[in-house]
Amino acid sequence: NVSLYNQTGEQAVLPTPMIGAVGLLEDLDLLIRPEGLAPGNALLLLGSSTGHLHRSLYARQLLGQNDGPPPRVDLEAERQAGRLMDRFARERRVSACHDLSEGGLAAAAAEMALAGDCGLALQSADSCLATHAWWFGEDQGRYLLAVEERDVAYLCRVADSAGIPVCRVGRAMEKPVLRLDDEELACQDLECVREAWFPNFMSGTKSGRH
Repeated sequence: NVSLYNQTGEQAVLPTPMIGAVGLLEDLDLLIRPEGLAPGNALLLLGSSTGHLHRSLYARQLLGQNDGPPPRVDLEAERQAGRLMDRFARERRVSACHDLSEGGLAAAAAEMALAGDCGLALQSADSCLATHAWWFGEDQGRYLLAVEERDVAYLCRVADSAGIPVCRVGRAMEKPVLRLDDEELACQDLECVREAWFPNFMSGTKSGRH
């Protein structure tokens, strides 16, 4: 469904393409949820990161920009990553998982920490990218995985054999905070912001934009 001409009163709304997909999971035990996170888990980033910021949440909210091309979609890479995730699920190798989409790695980590009710400590793993591009880039086909320490070497070896980039980016911990390099946010504060967003948006307050 593509809605090309959107408008509310005199306010123009960007064209909105929407794609719906339905799949069948025959074994619910293979479902990997973000809330499966546990203190001590290692965090792996699966997929290629180039720091794409055009049309991103970062560009829109912090820079006031809404132009440029969307992130490139490599359908073959998407399929290979999906197959790899299916293998890991069947082998019971992943404790928790979150896809990377709007907001990039930082947003996925925050949502995983809140879902798993524990903290996350992550580090910038790619010195070739600017810090903001690493945390908020919205490259497609990526997953944040929480895995047992004993499985890290195996998962990295399998991903490398499949030609899919993977790197270790952090760990889960009991302290309820989200730590990105040297910056730290309390999970309680993140939860308050998340819960207040929709009421603020509906009331038209400034904080509803974030």
